[in-house]
Formats: sequence, C-alpha cells, structure tokens
Amino acid sequence: MKNFTRKSLLASWMIAAATAPLFAQQNTTAPQGLDALDEKRVMAELANRGLDTLLKREFEVQKVPAAQQMGISALADIRQLSDPVAFAKLDPKDRQRILNETVRGVAAALPVLNDPKLILQLANTLVSSSVDPDVNSLEYWGENPRTQERLKPVIETVLKGSFFGLRTT
Repeated sequence: MKNFTRKSLLASWMIAAATAPLFAQQNTTAPQGLDALDEKRVMAELANRGLDTLLKREFEVQKVPAAQQMGISALADIRQLSDPVAFAKLDPKDRQRILNETVRGVAAALPVLNDPKLILQLANTLVSSSVDPDVNSLEYWGENPRTQERLKPVIETVLKGSFFGLRTT
C-alpha cells in the first residue's frame, strides 16, 4: 500500500509539474486591468462624476484636441442641468449660457460617444431642462421668434443624438 501511495504521489507531482507552465502562461499581448479601459470612456466617466481636475490632467496626458475636450466637458455641464436644486439656483442668463455650452459640446461629442444609455441620458436632460419649458411657453403664449431661435439648436442636437443612439445599438 505504501508503494502505491508513493507511485500515485509521484505521478500526481509529475503531472502537476508538466502542466504548470501551461497554466502559468498568460496572454501578455492584451492589456489588462486599468490599461484595458478605453481612454474616451475614462474621460466620459471622469466628466460624469465631476472630477474636473483629473479630467483636465487626462486631457493633457492624452493630448486631446480642444473640440473633443469641449464635447467631453459638456458631460459635466449636463450634471448641472440635471440637478434640479443647482439648476433652480441659476439665474436665467447662467442657465442659457450653460445650456448653450452643453449643446455645443454634446453636438461635438456625439460622433465619439458609443454608449446608447449615455446618449439617451444626455437627450433626456436636454429635453427636460430646455425643450419642455420652451415648448410649453410657446404653446401658452404663442409664437416667439426669440424662444424659437433659442430652442432650435437644442432640438437639432437632441434629434442628432437620437440618431447616434439608434446607430450605436
């Protein structure tokens, strides 16, 4: 019995020694961990979470063009528009300024965004913070060229975003 145990132990050890290199080999060509993340997705997440300092550093490190920086920074502006408490504290001029910056940034960022949920969130926020109030005002008070002009770029961006959202799904 002792001899059988020694032989089976020796056989098990030899099998383990022979197969160990197979398990030890890893695919080192594909990045792993944080290196596997797409830089655009990292920047979008930093903007979403309001980590502006880290976002600016990421722009510097990745040498992101100004147009793309504006688009990604629009995600941070969307946060302000979607927060009802912060949005209510803004005066009308600041609201319109933030809305204009956001619309320009979102329009610039749409071609590089590939997350349909994020695109839908952006569109819903633009609709609830700008389109709905302005359309309600137009319905109640009648046509107003100033309101229509203010509303036009927002609606175009929302429609464009809907197209990109459908394209990426």
